Amino acid sequence: MAIRACGSARWAFKVSEWRPSMEELMLACSCIQEEEKQRLAKFVFREDFNSSLMGRLMMRKFIADATAVPYDAIILGRDEKGKPFWSNPSGSDRRVDFNVSHQGDYCVLAGCVSQERATATKIGVDIMKMEYTGGKPLSEFFRLMTRNFSPSEWACIKSRKSNEAQLVFLDGNYDAKWKFEESLIDSQHCVAVSLLDTPANYVPVPFERISFEQLMDGAKALLEIDEIYCHNIQRKEYKS
Repeated sequence: MAIRACGSARWAFKVSEWRPSMEELMLACSCIQEEEKQRLAKFVFREDFNSSLMGRLMMRKFIADATAVPYDAIILGRDEKGKPFWSNPSGSDRRVDFNVSHQGDYCVLAGCVSQERATATKIGVDIMKMEYTGGKPLSEFFRLMTRNFSPSEWACIKSRKSNEAQLVFLDGNYDAKWKFEESLIDSQHCVAVSLLDTPANYVPVPFERISFEQLMDGAKALLEIDEIYCHNIQRKEYKS
């Protein structure tokens, strides 16, 4: 896993295959902030806990690798909409933006790095497992979806070919400042990335699968090992 020369990262962690040992869990839980540790403990099912934990670790890893700021000096906050952000970037000559998403088998991160003096790129990511469980015929599903797009958006959707670049609409109007990428993680999961104000030399970056060992490379504990906390987490049931 690496930060590309163009200042971007696309990482995918297959959470469904991660059934951590007690030692791995204790290590991972010591590398997040106390308030996040307590928030994650509220999840009922283990899959949700694991996915959210991986998201926090991916954010810390990305910032540390992108900026060379010590791992245990990074502080993550949340904005008014609940989106995580790096809250203590003073002293760094770089600006970073990142977003995580998890659904199905994966947790993904999309991140970008900009020089402080440059316009910072903004980024969003969303992963979706390609399955339909709505309980209605697909024709009814698409009929209901009609209200979610403006007439101009539907005209664009119906007229476009599969190999054409994606457009972004805001409030029904085409916004040329945004770029939109779609790709497959595997045959059952697709991921979309949205970018605002990308540099002129930007090229799309493919997602790469990462392992727990890669994710924890360079990690430093923020908290003391909490065996009682981790034993309680280990008792949470998996959905499947």
